[in-house]
Amino acid sequence: RLHYKGDRRYGQPKAYAFFNIKLPQATFGTSITPRTAAIERLYKASLGDALNEYVYDAAVAGLGVSLELTPKAARLSFSGYSDKLTAFVDTMARTIAAHRPDDPQKLARFKDQISRDLKAFDTQQPYQHAAFYNAFYTSFPAFLPSDVLRELETVTVRDVELFSESVWSSGFGEVLVQGNVLEEEARAMVKSVELALNFTELKISDQARTDVYEIPLSPKSMGSVIRTKEPNVADANSAAMVQFQHRDQDLSQQMALEALASIIEQPFYKELRTKQQLGYIVSSGVKVQRDVRSLVFTVQSSVADAVYLTDKIFAFVDAFATELDAQSEEEINGYIAALVEQKMQKITRLSDETLRNWAEIVEGKYEYDRALIEAKATKELNKKFLLKVWSQVVVEGGSQRRVLTSQVFTQADTKSLSKVTAPLPFGATLLTDAPAFRRSATGIIAQKGNAPPIPPQQFGGWV
Repeated sequence: RLHYKGDRRYGQPKAYAFFNIKLPQATFGTSITPRTAAIERLYKASLGDALNEYVYDAAVAGLGVSLELTPKAARLSFSGYSDKLTAFVDTMARTIAAHRPDDPQKLARFKDQISRDLKAFDTQQPYQHAAFYNAFYTSFPAFLPSDVLRELETVTVRDVELFSESVWSSGFGEVLVQGNVLEEEARAMVKSVELALNFTELKISDQARTDVYEIPLSPKSMGSVIRTKEPNVADANSAAMVQFQHRDQDLSQQMALEALASIIEQPFYKELRTKQQLGYIVSSGVKVQRDVRSLVFTVQSSVADAVYLTDKIFAFVDAFATELDAQSEEEINGYIAALVEQKMQKITRLSDETLRNWAEIVEGKYEYDRALIEAKATKELNKKFLLKVWSQVVVEGGSQRRVLTSQVFTQADTKSLSKVTAPLPFGATLLTDAPAFRRSATGIIAQKGNAPPIPPQQFGGWV
């Protein structure tokens, strides 16, 4: 499916061609294993090495190419001067299709590079580990780096070669060509990739899918709790991350959470960083997964353990309802107006508009005026509605309160480490088995838009 938009606004001799080739569920999506994840990394490294032969000369000529393998799709991105882009896409597509990893020495080098990347997980900061385990429990595919590393060691050249022969065997391509190119040039780019990869069409029911899960209802305490030891034994920091997930996908509800995040950001930082001086890493914000937003609070500290940090996050959240209620309508409306202004900010670059449109296509939403829709919903918010959402989603006893707490305990301090086994408060549930949690959880289904018809469409924007 080709989406085409010629440039009538920016007047630049440039264009972008983005390909999202959906891959089969039989091998990708939720069927991925640590072994296939390791093979996929090696194939990507090998293909990237082969493309490097062209990358420097292409960059000198003002052209660029990149490849990303996601759990659901292979994404090819081409950019540069429009008069050279069609031929460049053709050359790169044929190179990608013909690539077969067959050099054991290169494979050993790629293994070493990937092994280092996987082992580097242990030296990341504790707050990053807290975020990792949050995602590890609430989405799939997701694997421990140690599991992928274990499989990586036994992968052979033949394994990667077989993968390269099968990865393009079937798929469904969705393409965005935007910029200073004609429709026939856009069609020619698509034709080049079709002829080179030569995959059979993949039915919708056979396309790879991934899972994102609901956090269980948690009317009391700190909800579902993940506790892990900081893998870097020399790191003196502990961390806590608390996520309040708002499951209601109604746009007004979701925009309310964005408004609340903007209101709470500075007070949270001021209280835990400036006043309590718990650590240099203190943040709050919004996490979005399939139209579902969450308020996320993160603190990392070398002077307090993960239990103490968690208690302070909840203490702040519990007290903030009073502070929110004390703010005037004018103050609240100021935050709302600022958020509306942010969403209505005019796009001034071809690259930014193209990426915005591409995000809609990849997610299957096709709402090219999303910013306008969200701004309109945000403008209709008011203090009373925000207080209602806060009481339902964040305050203890709320009817829609879903909480996931991720704690990371330093091993550099025995007193702090001993709390990893401390009893949880009443109402909290300790999570120890990610696969079991996922099996029992309810999946979140994204709201899809109406896909345009197969012929090229002039779509979106304010052209």
